[in-house]
Amino acid sequence: MAESKLFVGNVEVLALTDSAGDFPFPLSQLFPTVPAEAWAPFQRLYARFAMCFPGADCIVGGRAFRRLAELAGYAPRVAARSLPEKSWNYEP
Repeated sequence: MAESKLFVGNVEVLALTDSAGDFPFPLSQLFPTVPAEAWAPFQRLYARFAMCFPGADCIVGGRAFRRLAELAGYAPRVAARSLPEKSWNYEP
């Protein structure tokens, strides 16, 4: 298998798989003690900039990922105001 690497500055970003099987699992199955309404704020936030799929999968890629990496260390309020546009996921 060909190996590909992604660097953000001098940091190498690795893709890790923490589970393999049929996806997506419902959040209620992954986190049975967390009530469904507790996920709403996070789902709304991720839906602003990530490509989200039914269940628990959200993907950030390309230019959007680089923008999120640049926001590391900023106050949450500043970072939330500076989130990348969803369309940036399709740009290299």
